[in-house]
Amino acid sequence: MSKTEGEAQAARPRASLARSIGLKIAATAFFCIVASVLAATTAGFLSSLKALDLSSRDSERRAIELIAHQLNGAVKFQKSDSIEAEFDSLAADKSFLGTRFAAYDVGGAVIAERVIQADAPPIPDPAIKQAMENEKTVMIRDGVRHIAITPIHFGKEDATVGALAIAWDYSTEVASFRSNAIQNLFIGLAAGLAIVVLFWLVVSRLVTRPLVKVTEQVTALADGALDVEVSATERTDEIGAIARAVAVFKEHAHAVQRMGTEREAADEKAKQERIRTLNDLADRFETTVSEVVASVSSAVSELGETSHSMKSLTEGVAEAATVVGSSANEASDSVQIVASATVEMSNAAREIQSQMNNAAVAARSAVDLADNTNQIMAGLAEAAQSIGDVVTLIVDIAEQTNLLALNATIEAARAGEAGKGFAVVAQEVKQLASQTSTATEQIQHRIADIQAVSDQAVSSIGEIDGAIAKINEVSTAVASALEEQAATIDQITGSIQSASEQTDTASEHIKAVTVSIADAGNASSSVVLASGSLSEQVDRLKGSVADFLNHVRAA
Repeated sequence: MSKTEGEAQAARPRASLARSIGLKIAATAFFCIVASVLAATTAGFLSSLKALDLSSRDSERRAIELIAHQLNGAVKFQKSDSIEAEFDSLAADKSFLGTRFAAYDVGGAVIAERVIQADAPPIPDPAIKQAMENEKTVMIRDGVRHIAITPIHFGKEDATVGALAIAWDYSTEVASFRSNAIQNLFIGLAAGLAIVVLFWLVVSRLVTRPLVKVTEQVTALADGALDVEVSATERTDEIGAIARAVAVFKEHAHAVQRMGTEREAADEKAKQERIRTLNDLADRFETTVSEVVASVSSAVSELGETSHSMKSLTEGVAEAATVVGSSANEASDSVQIVASATVEMSNAAREIQSQMNNAAVAARSAVDLADNTNQIMAGLAEAAQSIGDVVTLIVDIAEQTNLLALNATIEAARAGEAGKGFAVVAQEVKQLASQTSTATEQIQHRIADIQAVSDQAVSSIGEIDGAIAKINEVSTAVASALEEQAATIDQITGSIQSASEQTDTASEHIKAVTVSIADAGNASSSVVLASGSLSEQVDRLKGSVADFLNHVRAA
């Protein structure tokens, strides 16, 4: 890339930087000025409207009340000519902004009216009536159009004789306020634009250009031009701080370059030192490896002789272990047969014990059922006794009823013909009492039979309960004896199983010994072979070490 192309590429980001920062600052300042001017203009316009509203309220009220006082006589006597003449004089006054004048009598009829503008708002009749009834001025405000209605008083008693209404239109004043506000807005914007241009020129000279220079210096330092001169370091603002930071960066770059030169010299020195160290290590390594190889060769010879002896011994031990293993297997089979028999006997004893336990449970259930039945029969006897008590009470009532019926029959006989009907009723009552007495006697007989049967059932259930209790005791005793027998069989079974496990363990150990002996024999054979191979590897190691040391010394 040529120098001209490089300068052009470097100039483009510098121009972009200057344009970007300057435009951003100028645009921000311009927007702030526009917002300030717009806010001030709007506030002035609204303030003018508010002042107009406040001043118009007082002036309208004073004006209409003054005119009403001047026209009170004309309204009282309905002199429309005088009223119209007053309206004409008001219309001729350009400072008076009235657009409609109207005078009304006490009934609300129009005495005289003058319309200055065709679009003047009409006077509402309810407002006229309200002003005269309340004897108070009524103000109606609709934007720039205002209406005032005031009552007219006349005479010593200050009686209401009519009303005066005036309409005003302030659209001309409001338009003037708006025009002034727009004019002030444009003036403020023009002044703000001039201020922004001046501000942009100042910022470009004091901020943008120094930043562009600092950017060029940083770019040159990044490209390796460490002799570039850093400017603006004497400034006390942020640009001066940036320039001083760039100067520090330049010093660090010099230090890094100096450290690189020193590092290259140190690397060369370390390389020479490493070569000397490797030669020393190679000499020591050769001496040490030679001694180790000689020792290994001697040990390999001894290992070969020892492995031949160990192989002969393992063959003899393997034959003896085979015989012992056969005997241990036969003993283990016998113990397993005995263990199986004891397990079957233990299972049979436990089955008998389970059946006896079931019989004991069934006996206890039968005892419980017998007790429940006994309680039920006892309750039945008590219920029968209660019924007998009730029947006795019924018998007593029947006897008293019979006695009362007899007395009633005697009284009916004394009454003669008048008591015949009563005598018939008394006879019926007497018969009912006799029937009740007969029925209760039968019930008493039945209850006596129930009580007798209940007593017999209770006695029989008691005998059954005793028999079942004896069965329960016998079943419990048999179950306890079977439980002891099962425990004894379990102990025997445990001992036999322990013996079986021990014989199995011994057999496994013998098998493991046999396998170990075989492995030892194989290992001894492998050692014989390995010792020969190791001797060959030692010879190869000697040659490899010699080659390695030659390469190290050559490096």
